[in-house]
Parts: sequence; structure tokens; C-alpha cells
Amino acid sequence: MNGLLKLPQSIICNSEALGQCFTTTIGGKLVEIHFPDYNIERAPNIGISNPLHPPVIANTWRRGEELLNWGYPVSYPQTDAVVSLFALSITCPKSEEHETAQDIYCDIDRWTKAFIPYCILETKQGIHRSTITSNREINLDLSGSNGYISKSATTTICAHLYEDREALTIKQIEDAMAFAASQQQLKIEYQMLLTSYFAKMNGQNNHAIMDACSAIEICLNNVIRQYANNKGINLKILTSKYRTLGQKFELLHWINGVPSTIQTSIITQIRNRVAHNDGTTISDGETDMLICEVEKCLAQYSPQYY
Repeated sequence: MNGLLKLPQSIICNSEALGQCFTTTIGGKLVEIHFPDYNIERAPNIGISNPLHPPVIANTWRRGEELLNWGYPVSYPQTDAVVSLFALSITCPKSEEHETAQDIYCDIDRWTKAFIPYCILETKQGIHRSTITSNREINLDLSGSNGYISKSATTTICAHLYEDREALTIKQIEDAMAFAASQQQLKIEYQMLLTSYFAKMNGQNNHAIMDACSAIEICLNNVIRQYANNKGINLKILTSKYRTLGQKFELLHWINGVPSTIQTSIITQIRNRVAHNDGTTISDGETDMLICEVEKCLAQYSPQYY
């Protein structure tokens, strides 16, 4: 039995992941997930304008008369790619196909809502990007004829740039699918970090900063609680002396030190500007800086996502 899964949000995959088959569990059923492929030998001169090819099991699939849009390359010649569709294959007796399909259908939404966030946490796809605008004149080669766009033209060209580390590796895909199959929940601090990411992507920098700081405060509270338990210290007395985020960082320095690579002052300074509404505008770059420092803290003190 075969099926088609349209992802609620496309993912960027390493070229080595294209054409691969992964095994996961959805609705208690073993499911093989087939990734689309990119065969440069079929169109060596087209480069990244050539769309992805369907997996072998879906080679003849159509939506009406239209070919399915499996995704497209975003780099050349390594051909990392945006993937939008998965082909599914499930082995089961014919008499159980209806029940199996129903079980998978009932769980697929939960599975994708676990899989996509894990991928984002692993690679930060689309998070740390800035928008660059320019009114420069542009000359384009349009199907062999020269096209000219002047400064006064209203045509908008969007260029989406990504970093190499944003492309999911085979190991990261396997880990994300294992998490989705486990039915476990992300830690609260990582749920808050994801909320921060989405706010940042929507241009809500203040919201993103406060959510990221909530994530790190949850993490610090857990570290302090563990320290109090290990030392037999009354937690209420300890936390009454270290209430603010800056004070908790001070306590963290005293407990076990903070690596020099983590600049806690960036977190507290930017956070205080937002919390106390000092009237200044928080830029995308400052938001990125704070989130990056929060990511380092979480990686140091709460490295497991779940």
C-alpha cells in the first residue's frame, strides 16, 4: 500500500538524503518514507532550475494531468534541495489495508507536527536571515534575450539565501523521524525557543526576544533546582536571592561557571531593553544575536531536546 504526504512546511535536505528511503512509525504502523531525487545526468545543462524527480515508487503519479511538485534544488553542483512531498509505502495484508490507512491518517498530523519542529531545532532553517533590499539596476538573461529592469520598475525579485548547515543530513532526518515516532514531547524550553523562532520569522522581534529569554530562564531554573537538591539547599531561600535573569546568570557562574563562548550580557541587555520598553527599536541583527546566545546556553545546560 502506498501513499503521499504533503509536508505542512517544506524542508531543506542535504543532497545525500535525496533518493533515500527512511523507516519510521506512524499510528503504530511501520512506514517507509521515500524522498524525491535529483538526477543531474538527465539534464546536465539545466542546473538548479531542474525540479526534483519523484521516488521510484511514485514515478507515474499525477494529480489529474499535472505532475506533482516534489521540490527543487537550492544549490549547485551539490544540489541540496527543498523537499515538499514524501512517498509512503506500507507493507500489510490486503485485508488490513483499510484499518492500517485509518490508523496512519489519524496520527499523521501529530507526526508531522513533531517532525518539522525537530528539523528546525536541528538546522535553524529560515531562522537567522535578514532581509536585504536594493534599488540597483539589474540585467537578466531571459531565455537568451537580454532583459533590463530599471530603478523605477516595480518588479520585485526575492532571493532566498541559506547556509550549508541548514540542509538536513541523513542522521538528522533519522533522529527527527525517531522523535516523531516516539510520541514524546519537546522540553518546555525548546518549545519556547521554537515560539521565538516563529515570532522572529514573522518580524515580531520583541516577542521573539521575550520567548527566547523565557526558554533560557526555564533552563536556568532547572540547573539551579538540581544544584539545590544535590547540595541539600532550600530552593525557596536560594531563588529568593536570585530572582532576575541577570542574577540567575550570576548564580550560574558561581555554581559551575559559564563558557567564555556564551555572552550572557548580550541576553540580559537586549532583554532589559524590551522588558522595560526603553523606546529603542530592536533590530533583526540584535534579535539574532540574542537567540544565538540562548541557543548556546541551551546546548550547554539542556542539550537534549526531549
